[in-house]
This record gives sequence, C-alpha cells and structure tokens, in this order.
Amino acid sequence: MWARVIDGSVSEIIAHPKNIVDQNGVQHPRSIFTLWSKEEKLSVGIYEVIKSSSSFDSKYYISHDPTYEVVDDVVIETIEKAADYNLEDIHAKDEEGTKMLNHLGKPMINKGLKSKAIEQVKNQQASMLQQTDWAIIRKSDNGTEIPANIQTYRDAIRVKAEEMETAIIEAKDMKKFISLNLNKYNKDGSLKTVAALHDWPQLGE
Repeated sequence: MWARVIDGSVSEIIAHPKNIVDQNGVQHPRSIFTLWSKEEKLSVGIYEVIKSSSSFDSKYYISHDPTYEVVDDVVIETIEKAADYNLEDIHAKDEEGTKMLNHLGKPMINKGLKSKAIEQVKNQQASMLQQTDWAIIRKSDNGTEIPANIQTYRDAIRVKAEEMETAIIEAKDMKKFISLNLNKYNKDGSLKTVAALHDWPQLGE
C-alpha cells in the first residue's frame, strides 16, 4: 500500500497500483509501483505505507478509521481500538435506543462472539462427522459393523465439541476468550499446546 503525499500531507491512499499523474502533470503507468525504486517513487510523491506497531486483531475489537502520518520517507498507518466486540448476545436497538422486534414481535438479537464461536464448533463437528457417515449408512443398509476406530473417533469428536462449547460459555472476559484460539509454545519456539478451539481429535488406525 502507498500514499500520495503533497506538501508534506497525505492526500490519497493507494491500495493497488494504478496510473497516476504527478504534481507536474506528468502521467506515469501503474508499473512504477513495482518497477521503480523507493527513491524514484518518492521523487513523484509516492510513499510506502507502514503499519504502526500498535495493531490489534479485528476479529475481537472494533477499530477507529486509520490515520496517516508522514515520518521521514514513509507514511505510518495507525489504527486504534474503539471498543471490544460483545462477547454475549444483546438485543438489537434502533438509533433511539429502543429494542427492535422482528415480524413475529420477538426481540431481534445481535449475536456475540461466544454465539458465533459455538456455531463454528457445531459446523466443524458436523463437517468432521460427515467424513465418516458412510460407515453409519453402511451399517444401516446391510448391517456391516462400524469399524472400532471410526466409532471411537466419532465419539471423541462429540466429546471434544461439548468441551469446546463449555469453554466458550465459561470465558468470562475477552482475554480468556481470545486465549481459546491461541497455541502455546515452548521457549525454543516448538509447539507446546494446541489452542483449545483447534484441538480436534484425529482418526486413528
């Protein structure tokens, strides 16, 4: 990503290469963004945009619009957190703060991160079980016994899904909720523990 800078201020953010006309009225092809050196681009007011170190995960936090500042020969993009997304479900409200109802007269609900995470777990569980549904169908069709490893696997999936949903429900704050999606690592960088919401069982032999 780049910024067009005029008189020391950012006048435009350029997300993708495009044809441009510089301050002297000279037209340049989009290829300058990939073929020109940094110094050449600076000469026509095109600066590289670098994200500031104060970043955060937009899956959990609502952000303000980004701000841009020219610092030496780059433009720094800063995005600050405005608020946390809701962990719990809340009643949808209109601009006046009145709770909104659906066509049946029941409250409209904005789902929180917990409900969305539980939906993901259920969908993942269904997808994983579907892969071995053939064994269940075969038993129903002709009585062929379900292989022990497959039955063990299917049982383990259901148990794990229940554990995941319980962990989601019991997460008391955003920090705890986020931790359910984070792997833990040893000091040498090797994996220590798989994130709680990613630690699904594997089909054994």
